[in-house]
Amino acid sequence: MKIAIRYQSRGGNTKTMAETAAEALGVSTLTIDEGLNERTDRLILCGGTYAFTADEAMLRFISDLDPELIGEAVVMVTASGTKHGLKAITGALIKKGITVSDKSYLLKLKGQGLALLGRAGGDLTEEQKKEIKAFAREMG
Repeated sequence: MKIAIRYQSRGGNTKTMAETAAEALGVSTLTIDEGLNERTDRLILCGGTYAFTADEAMLRFISDLDPELIGEAVVMVTASGTKHGLKAITGALIKKGITVSDKSYLLKLKGQGLALLGRAGGDLTEEQKKEIKAFAREMG
């Protein structure tokens, strides 16, 4: 099975989540800036939640995807605790005509990674990484 992982991250938490999933699956990961130009059986799409939705860059990436290149999409999202980003990414994929797995992953950060003078992130706990790897292996 060919698996591709693409991510969008502002503060580093989603990047670390994508890299952790990639490590568990033995594949590489790229930012959404790299696009997707070849057929993949499973696209694991990792995004963050910002102001109760997905980042605009992620939504543009999805709108540019060719549904013929993707067997199935799996959504993994970081958030303070809400499912808004998960729903936005999943909805955009469905609207584009891409089959979305009924399994998704929401990493609830509850403020983790926020610094007083700006965003800081990417320092996930070992328990969080363990959960991410288990989910990724289930999807691989």
